[in-house]
Amino acid sequence: DDLDASIRSLHNASVCSEAACAYVVEVQLSEERAKIVVLEQQIKQLQDQLNSSEEEKQNLFKIISEKDTDIFNLKHRI
Repeated sequence: DDLDASIRSLHNASVCSEAACAYVVEVQLSEERAKIVVLEQQIKQLQDQLNSSEEEKQNLFKIISEKDTDIFNLKHRI
């Protein structure tokens, strides 16, 4: 009877240990998922900034081109 009690006790401890391990793993997975969400948001922000910078860059190239055209036209008047 003591042997049965010991076996049941070990089994219960094992089940509790497995449940505790599963809970810890779930918590860690949740934390990792949260990190993924934050990183995806940061990537989106960086992509938005990059697109914005690309538009600004194109606008500056356009302005430079216009100025070059103005310079060219003025040189031909002189």
